Amino acid sequence: MRRLSRLIVALCLVAVAAPAAADTIRIVIPYAPGGALDPIARILANGLGKLRPADSFVVENNGGGAGGIVGMNTVTKAAPDGRTLLFSPSGNIVISPWLQASVPYDPVTAFEPVVLVGSVKSALVVRASLDVYSLAELIARAKSGAKLTFGSPGVGTSPHISGAMLNHFAGIDITHVPFRGLGPALNDLLGGHIDVITTSVIAVLPYVEAKTARALAVFDRARSEQLPDVPTTVELGFPVW
Repeated sequence: MRRLSRLIVALCLVAVAAPAAADTIRIVIPYAPGGALDPIARILANGLGKLRPADSFVVENNGGGAGGIVGMNTVTKAAPDGRTLLFSPSGNIVISPWLQASVPYDPVTAFEPVVLVGSVKSALVVRASLDVYSLAELIARAKSGAKLTFGSPGVGTSPHISGAMLNHFAGIDITHVPFRGLGPALNDLLGGHIDVITTSVIAVLPYVEAKTARALAVFDRARSEQLPDVPTTVELGFPVW
């Protein structure tokens, strides 16, 4: 029998029976603060609060690590009373269990999907101090023997897979550095401690506009409306990632 813990999954929303009385309802993000999910979850919490004004919707970040698995596991252990929700990228359900040696829950039975909240384009971004201005230049730099690093919210997340696919298709070896969430990874990129990150356009747009980071490509067939001057990976001769 499936657990009745409510959860919002990935840009997939997940849940079951609503609480019978007014109460505090947690929306858990399985990453450290500062990532792309944070503003979306708070917009969602605000909207749910208007639909159920008697209830209090609180967004919580659980950046325990392991690509979000630690945070997700806390949701599986929550009381099945409809007061705990999970807001998580779909990769935590459909990718991570295949890449991790051991996952402490069954992703098929532990969560009950409710609704797809949305989807976003991803971009490959480099630190502003890295002297590369195109994906071709980044690949050439890596092939020259430069020791480059790319950050992600952890093994099995979409940014990790995107970076691994870039390595595979370009024939390069940029070293993966996992973090407890996108926020810490972005902080290290902006601080010059890592070189590359692949994540949602909305997460990096403020930094690209402020020129504290530089977008080299968008992972899609069509360009991003927010970054219209940035070419897609398809334009640059790579598959859709």
